[in-house]
Amino acid sequence: MKKNTLREKLEIIVSKEPSVLLNNIKLYEANEEWLDKSALIALKILRKLREIQLSQKELAEKIGVSPQYINKIVKGKENLSLETISKIENALCIKLIEIPSNENCREIIVSDLQSPVFLQIKNGHTETISEMTYKYPFGNYTQPICQSKYKS
Repeated sequence: MKKNTLREKLEIIVSKEPSVLLNNIKLYEANEEWLDKSALIALKILRKLREIQLSQKELAEKIGVSPQYINKIVKGKENLSLETISKIENALCIKLIEIPSNENCREIIVSDLQSPVFLQIKNGHTETISEMTYKYPFGNYTQPICQSKYKS
């Protein structure tokens, strides 16, 4: 009977196929930023589903996607579109992401007025502003802020 060396034994038991784990690690490293955010969104969705006692299948029906797609979402492995995020937010009555309209402005709604009042805070001083100027390399663009429907 021939004795196998340690090297020969390892060659027998080691797979000839590349490691799935190694491929998963490479995939994660290449997409780490959005995968981390996707995982946080998945947790928030799962918590809300549990809180309101809604199944993944029922959520899928509400937003018009397959249950398999919802399963990918709650595993944190799906790169979600803004459209899908909005549908989930509406179906679950939660906010998954927020995009501030302008970090230096705050909207104050006064019940007597029909349009919101914006305050800009600069160096501790507060002033009311009625328009915002955006600076672009090809020129400036001024837009009245009272047309904005978003709150910061």
